[in-house]
Amino acid sequence: MTMIIERDEPLMPAGRLFVQPEMDQVINCAIAVDDPFDVDAVKLEISNSILVKHPRFSSSMVKDSCGRECWRKTEVNVDNHFIIRREPLTDDPLIFNEDAINEYLADLSVSTPLSVTKSLWEFHLLLAHKCAVLRLHHALRDGISLMSMFLSCCRRADDPTQHP
Repeated sequence: MTMIIERDEPLMPAGRLFVQPEMDQVINCAIAVDDPFDVDAVKLEISNSILVKHPRFSSSMVKDSCGRECWRKTEVNVDNHFIIRREPLTDDPLIFNEDAINEYLADLSVSTPLSVTKSLWEFHLLLAHKCAVLRLHHALRDGISLMSMFLSCCRRADDPTQHP
């Protein structure tokens, strides 16, 4: 019987830079849709996607005995990565939908770091606004490859076998 021992994997130099408190680079991406979200369907799609199977997205960041940042493989509980907001972001009728979402993104950008107790990504569903916000730490990958990976998880509402 062969035993596989998983070892922590050091972050790449750019990743180590991005996790420094002075940098803390988080990518916030908002996507608006026409139809209301089916929360359970979204969670199921994410659960079955590369997003939770990819080594980076299923690892948390830890420090080794020398204080260097490393990736440690973890079991992903998708529910721990979802933030569901059912109510509108504002009751002010003078604030338009897009402005409310932009304010939400601005608040996330300056006041809400990602938790290092789990993999460095979150999925916010703003149900009243038909908007999803994907938050990913830049240490995971660059913005273009992250968006490409995320969009590969999306499906058309009128034909779930097709990508948007």
